[in-house]
Amino acid sequence: MTQNISKLFTSIWSLFGLIVLLVNDFVLKELYGNWLTGKLSDFAGIFIFSLFWVALFPKHKNKIFTLIALLFIYWKSPFSQNLIDSWNNLGLLKVYRTVDYSDTMALIMLPFAYYIYDYKEKLLTINLSPYIPFAFCIFAFLATSLPKSNTYFDDNTAVYHIKHNSRDSFMNELYSINLDIT
Repeated sequence: MTQNISKLFTSIWSLFGLIVLLVNDFVLKELYGNWLTGKLSDFAGIFIFSLFWVALFPKHKNKIFTLIALLFIYWKSPFSQNLIDSWNNLGLLKVYRTVDYSDTMALIMLPFAYYIYDYKEKLLTINLSPYIPFAFCIFAFLATSLPKSNTYFDDNTAVYHIKHNSRDSFMNELYSINLDIT
């Protein structure tokens, strides 16, 4: 990696965003699992995701930021469901997402990431191999689209095994098997 890329991946801003993303997705969502943890994941994720890709392809900075905005809007819409279903039918790494247009608020992080990239030479950095945060970025991006947990539910007549990645998907699964949850 070039010196510029090293500075970007080891900057206080990038590392803070990555830590927020990982702590939120693996600790806070498990403890609290509410709208705030969902939004925090989107904000930190957009910030880190855009820095990650522009670090790899700096000559395409403007295209990358535009493409991320468009793809995130598509991803958060119901229009992406056919693509997700097709991918999941391949039997490879399954992906999930929650349709929520309010998540597009996180796109406000793109100008901030753009600014951080432009001033990467002046950023405060930590003496750390850039490959460490780079690897954690890949892990975070893959892990945030995977199902988070499985729930076993016993209604005294049967035990149900429900895969879910959010409260909404959990509730939808309960409704789909006609369980009275009141």
